[in-house]
Amino acid sequence: MAMNKLFISSLAALSFCAASYATILHVPTEYATIQAALNVVQDSDTVLVASGTYGEALVTPDVSFALLGESAVDSLRPVVDPSTLPDPTTTSCLVWNGPNCQIENFVFRNRSAMYPRPVTTDGGVILNAIAASFRNCTFDSTNAGLYVSGFMLLTMGSCQFVDCPGATVAGEWARIVAENCYFENYGMRPDSGSVFSHCTFDSLRKYAMIPLGDLLLESCIFQNGNSPNWPMIDAGYVNPTVRNCIFRNSIVAHSVFFISRNCSRDMLIENNLFENVTSTAEDYGRAGLLWSCSSSNGPSVVTIRGNTFVNCSAPGAGKCVQSPSNDLSTVYLDHNRFINIEGDGPTLAMHSGYVIARDNIFINTNFALSTDGFCDARYNYWGDPTGPYNAINNPHGLGDEVSDSVLVFPWYEDSLFSAVPPLELPRDFSFSVYPNPFNSTTRIALDAPGSFIASIELINILGQRVREIHHGPVLGHQEFLIDANSLPSGIYFVNIGDALKNSVFSTQKIVLLK
Repeated sequence: MAMNKLFISSLAALSFCAASYATILHVPTEYATIQAALNVVQDSDTVLVASGTYGEALVTPDVSFALLGESAVDSLRPVVDPSTLPDPTTTSCLVWNGPNCQIENFVFRNRSAMYPRPVTTDGGVILNAIAASFRNCTFDSTNAGLYVSGFMLLTMGSCQFVDCPGATVAGEWARIVAENCYFENYGMRPDSGSVFSHCTFDSLRKYAMIPLGDLLLESCIFQNGNSPNWPMIDAGYVNPTVRNCIFRNSIVAHSVFFISRNCSRDMLIENNLFENVTSTAEDYGRAGLLWSCSSSNGPSVVTIRGNTFVNCSAPGAGKCVQSPSNDLSTVYLDHNRFINIEGDGPTLAMHSGYVIARDNIFINTNFALSTDGFCDARYNYWGDPTGPYNAINNPHGLGDEVSDSVLVFPWYEDSLFSAVPPLELPRDFSFSVYPNPFNSTTRIALDAPGSFIASIELINILGQRVREIHHGPVLGHQEFLIDANSLPSGIYFVNIGDALKNSVFSTQKIVLLK
């Protein structure tokens, strides 16, 4: 034990000494070019670069250091642009050869002089590292924004990838942790354990990502895609967690999200919005979620909860969700909404072993639910008080159709359990709480002209969050119950905000009297 303490103390002393000798190299006041500073940089140094455009193709030594722009203001960040150098079609902005990389407040670009390129993975920053961190960086027209040469941890915060025709992040085997980033045109192949939070994937020409292992997608937006030959996310050997995301205004191939999953493990798809998505693939096109079993099958749970599918269309069976026949998992479908879904096939084509559907809403889907086996679909709303249409079990039902093996009675005769958006959406945002003051329970009535991921919270007079009432997609008219039996009398506030933008845009005071 004493030897271990001595060893740790020695390491700490060495680290302190190393840090004390680290220097800051200033460009251009001390070194005329960035490369001149890189030629002399040592471990733990910092290269600090002033505003300006630097026509350089940078190569680092095999050391770990920080490359920082002096200013975080967008217009004042230093720009690395090698497009005026000889042979621009084979040149990259930066090749990093050290084990650890830290870059902040930079713009990398190369523009049209660097096209066409014989290699589609270069042009931006090439990483020969084991760990890299980028913050507040922009990759503008750099063919591939980043190229990862092998296994590594890649962390990105507040970065933008704009008009990169090769890929945003090229290469494989990088575990990516990205927050508040913007990715345009083409996607990436993140390794297992990757996390994307509050990121936007825009104007996709191919795919957003092909994950190579389990991942978490949280509070992200996927929009304006036109990839008729690809799903938006093509996931192999993956058991993802996807929550509070928006998929909208896109054309896809056979699905938004195709998952080839390990069917012995659980999967969660929660509180997402699928809006104005069109699938173009004949016979097998889906506008939502499709999965298959890639490996071992066993007792697991698939939960699809709190999602909204609205104004989507697809020609194939399972227009919004389809499960495979060889999946022995129990599938729970609860509190989802399927509204205005075009196409002749069933909206849900559930071929897996056991399906339980509760508190879902189906309106104008034509064919709501089909199963190969038994499905317990009691307590759902099918678009009409008479229940779903089935030629054998409910021939007088005027709601959306279900297949013979679906147990539907009893059903909800209206949607008050989870208020449905009317076909004509409200023009203005509004919400009210009634009754107010109230004794033990009250209701929130919300009218939203556009869809968004909402956060509805109950706040006390001290500004503390007492309860999260709702976190998920909202559209049109919805109502939420506040049960205050366990709360003391007093003044409270109901905050409604956009969960993705982390902003509160409406607050109402309520009074609890007991």
